[in-house]
Amino acid sequence: MRRTATAGLLLILAAAMVVAVGVAVFWFSSPPETIDVTGHPVAPIPPGTVIADAAPDDWSHLILKSQPRFSEESAAEVSQATQDMIGLLFTAIVADVERKGFRRFVLAKVAAGVGTEVNGQDTIISSESQAELGADLGLIQQMVLSGGEKHVRKMVCVARSSTMAVLDAPNLLCLDEKHTEAVIRYALLVDRRSGRLNTIAWALKKDEQGNLATMIGPAQWLPGDYVEDCLLHVDHGGYILGIPTSAAFARCQIPQGRRTLEFPPELAALATATEWDQEAARTLEKRLRKLL
Repeated sequence: MRRTATAGLLLILAAAMVVAVGVAVFWFSSPPETIDVTGHPVAPIPPGTVIADAAPDDWSHLILKSQPRFSEESAAEVSQATQDMIGLLFTAIVADVERKGFRRFVLAKVAAGVGTEVNGQDTIISSESQAELGADLGLIQQMVLSGGEKHVRKMVCVARSSTMAVLDAPNLLCLDEKHTEAVIRYALLVDRRSGRLNTIAWALKKDEQGNLATMIGPAQWLPGDYVEDCLLHVDHGGYILGIPTSAAFARCQIPQGRRTLEFPPELAALATATEWDQEAARTLEKRLRKLL
């Protein structure tokens, strides 16, 4: 009887080992995930979403909330009305990390939008929804909102996996007192086991043909729930008949983080690329993670 029980136990253990080996073989031999590198507009944050200084309802992370204002030097050169218009809107990027099964997290969604203060709360709005939400913007303010919406709609997700999103946001940067066309690139990286999300930002300068060419300065490892005091520089050469155009105002710097990151040459070459194949995109994600 004891021999029969022992033999049965051995058979159970052997079967369990076969199953475990099979699972391990499947796990380690499964094909790599396909990364979407075709480029897509970033989804809009639903109007009415209230964003204070942390992730809003229905989202797990506030990546960036940027509130523009003029630098002290530039503020002395513009009217109070212009300062009020510049400070009317904020820009936000949010993300949602979800649990999928046991100890596995994914980056479920990413979105961006513009908002303003409505009834004492910073609220995402759109041209269609602002009146209904209670923003009650005047004609000039509505024109500012329209410009802000166009700016955010230019943001593109250029690479996307279940644990990464790379976003390109066109901007004007002030470099050596000159307003220069650039792109701020954000890499959102989710740890698959813990669900922790890290964001790295860096800037890319455009060449004379409008193509991304070189990296501007070091990258920044952004803190979580990052609320940015975004300082702007004014260039009166961007005014026409006394009216400021989009070329009149530029960021003084990219969002500043908890730590500056210097990209090694191999990573810098990947980080400044305008497109990647599957292998290059996976290598970019892997090398960015190693910096943190």
